[in-house]
Amino acid sequence: MDIRLARVDDRLIHGQITTVWSKRTNVSRIIVVDDLVAKDVLRKALLEQAAPPGVNVHVLNVDRFVKIYNNPKYEQDRVLILFENVKTAKKVLEEGVKFGELNIGGVSFKNGRTTITNAVSLSKEEANILKDIVDMGVTLDSRVVTTDTRVDLLNVIDKIEFK
Repeated sequence: MDIRLARVDDRLIHGQITTVWSKRTNVSRIIVVDDLVAKDVLRKALLEQAAPPGVNVHVLNVDRFVKIYNNPKYEQDRVLILFENVKTAKKVLEEGVKFGELNIGGVSFKNGRTTITNAVSLSKEEANILKDIVDMGVTLDSRVVTTDTRVDLLNVIDKIEFK
């Protein structure tokens, strides 16, 4: 599987994904990987309907995605993977899926999170998960759209005092 972009964005598929990232990465598939979203019939149907022209959208749980990733039948597929949270991204990496970079595009503020950038808020646990992901050899890229300047998210995290 040719993973062109792995991204954490709690909005999952939205305008920037369909009009910017999917075109910039020239993908044939967008795969949302999340155990809870895959069980939510309505949400799954809405995400699948949000596909940009010429791109297939699938919503899979982690186990199913790992099986597909390891199936040679899909090795030529150009894929954009979306995670709703950093915990799922780490779980997929621990299951042997390989990608060299993880884009942190949007993580909304909510109780227990600290604002890191305009588009990213994290809890202390999530910040530690990102550090673990970097320790696995993955580079972090924090941009909302492709034209944004890359932010060294770990450098920012290291300067934050979490609640």
